[in-house]
Amino acid sequence: MRLARDLAQTLEDTARLHPKEVQAPAALVPDWPVMLCRHEVSNKLISAYLDDIGLGAKCAINADGQRTAKYSLRTPINRFVWRKLAGLPLSIALISDIPAIKAIDLDALPKLTKANAKDWADKALMPYLTAMYENFSDVPEFSAILHRPGVNTRGQQRREIRKDIIRALQSLAPAA
Repeated sequence: MRLARDLAQTLEDTARLHPKEVQAPAALVPDWPVMLCRHEVSNKLISAYLDDIGLGAKCAINADGQRTAKYSLRTPINRFVWRKLAGLPLSIALISDIPAIKAIDLDALPKLTKANAKDWADKALMPYLTAMYENFSDVPEFSAILHRPGVNTRGQQRREIRKDIIRALQSLAPAA
């Protein structure tokens, strides 16, 4: 716990004193560690800090702070989809010996938007998830999906998971 706190404090100090040094990595992600005190919580203060470091400016999802985001990364399926989406290029490079994963061509997909979220689900995330998880019940974020009525076979599970992946991608994606 202390190490995490110290790391977050160091990162915050670096961002405050040298914001240009953290702008490149901050632009690619939707979230950032921040030290908060109960008596100092101010949305203006936090927003100014995140604007200074350019949080989410070049992120694949709607995270730049310029457009209203109607999602939360605290929602398990949204957090899961974001993490898989962010890690997909590295996963493909590392485990390309699995034919279904090697077949995923991220370069053939346009930049993620609400309009093409279904393509991203069908051509990237679902093939990856199907190849990686022989048993979808191994994924805690899928638990509620798998307990829906009529979701018994792997095909039914895949169909319901796909629906939720598409919904998550549509909520996470920028409009255009």
